[in-house]
Amino acid sequence: MFAKRAFLWLALLAVITFSIWGVSPRLEAQSELDEVLPERLEMLVYPPTEENSAELAAVLAQMAPPDTAATTAPPNFHLPATLLVYQNFDTGNWEVLLNTAAQAKINLSNHPAADIHPRLNRGATHVLFASNRAGNFDLYVMKVDGSNLTQLTASAGDDVNPVWSPDGSKIAFESYRDGQPEIYVMNADGSNQTRLTNDPDFDGMPTWSPDGQTIAFSSRRTGGYRIYTMDATTGANQIQRSTHPYSLSPSWSPDGKLIAFTADPDNEALAGRSIFICSK
Repeated sequence: MFAKRAFLWLALLAVITFSIWGVSPRLEAQSELDEVLPERLEMLVYPPTEENSAELAAVLAQMAPPDTAATTAPPNFHLPATLLVYQNFDTGNWEVLLNTAAQAKINLSNHPAADIHPRLNRGATHVLFASNRAGNFDLYVMKVDGSNLTQLTASAGDDVNPVWSPDGSKIAFESYRDGQPEIYVMNADGSNQTRLTNDPDFDGMPTWSPDGQTIAFSSRRTGGYRIYTMDATTGANQIQRSTHPYSLSPSWSPDGKLIAFTADPDNEALAGRSIFICSK
């Protein structure tokens, strides 16, 4: 039993690590999950305990196996294993670094300003990031070798946390141009910048579903941070998905059926972060 449980958690942590999961749950179960999951699923998955390990094993056992397409080519799991981009403060300044298969660390941004929140596009040909080199934080894109730098936004407020859509044609991001953080979507070239949320409090940390139809995000509209989902094109159907007041950093499972997020079981903002899952 211990070996089986250990394998289950290793597999889950691998998904969290390589698919960039994060999470806290209470969702209206939908689609295929309706028949096997409770209407409101809220499950702590990390750190593991004897109780939640057994519960998770039971849930996963009831779920239908993923179809061939999702298994062989999950839409949001396309980056080459030989490349990694990340922000780094080793020089005393935030820079965007690229790690290669040979473990070489290449400074792609190389600028005295703060360069943060880097994201690789599909095929890992371009890097999207936020930088305050023009004053406030705006969004920029460059080739993966650091060339052809292009500024995508130039708003009066900070634009941060950009994320590519699965097909690379759109970018969702968090913007403070309206006085409070809202979620915007634009074309990959920076055109057609459109606000999707309109709330007096925080809406941010957007992430695309694998099929590109839905965006999950964190919102403080109910007094504490909780995970919501909405239509990725119009912003319609904004549905609360988690109950913990400090639900942050949502991330989709490769098949799009679950959302992971970080939260504190004791409802404290920063202490004791744990990982939860919820149904979409």
